[in-house]
Amino acid sequence: MMSGAIARRKLRERVGRLLGLNRKIQDPDLPADAARTAKVALICVKRRTNEFNMSNGYGGYAQFIQILSEISKAFDADAIVAALAMVYVGIDTMALLSCPVGQQSQKRDDFIAWVDKYLKADPVSEYQYEGIDVYAARCAVLHSYGSIADLHKGTNPPRKFGYTDNGLHRKDDTERFALISVAVLIYDFSRAIEAFGNKMLTDQELKRRVDSRMGSLLWTSLLERG
Repeated sequence: MMSGAIARRKLRERVGRLLGLNRKIQDPDLPADAARTAKVALICVKRRTNEFNMSNGYGGYAQFIQILSEISKAFDADAIVAALAMVYVGIDTMALLSCPVGQQSQKRDDFIAWVDKYLKADPVSEYQYEGIDVYAARCAVLHSYGSIADLHKGTNPPRKFGYTDNGLHRKDDTERFALISVAVLIYDFSRAIEAFGNKMLTDQELKRRVDSRMGSLLWTSLLERG
């Protein structure tokens, strides 16, 4: 039997392989497409983002990359729930950017619509994202650091989420439950941002919506040390 320390080290090694190396993971638990690392996906998103027309100060759409970078840093530090929370914050942000010009805030329907349009699991994944499931999970994590939101207490409730750091998404239809791999969710979210960015390149109305709000997003930079 493995000691707890050894198990923990092996777990860190698996996490490191997923987020820390620019090569494919030899991991039978991951579908082939999801075997690309989150950082490789981050590089792909950054390359695509650099093709956008920079319409704002502070590098145009650099906040897209900063959101993914914050998620990656948290997960790389074993702060799994922090990384998960940042994914939900990131989806909220993308949903807001998608709203019609002049709308003051994103609503539940905006979040759900963004997930349904852009957040796609690998086709072989046992669980495929549904916007209402992801929204309820977001409310549970961000509002109460939990897995149950008010939406889960009504009639015909959405699926509840539990979480694991790695592996595949799993589901149990009899219990209306899904076990979500945070590592795979991060990867899928990075792909969703890339798809969103690609859409901006061809949809001028979407680009106008995004550009109208980029200046309101947080911008972080390192202070120079003299």
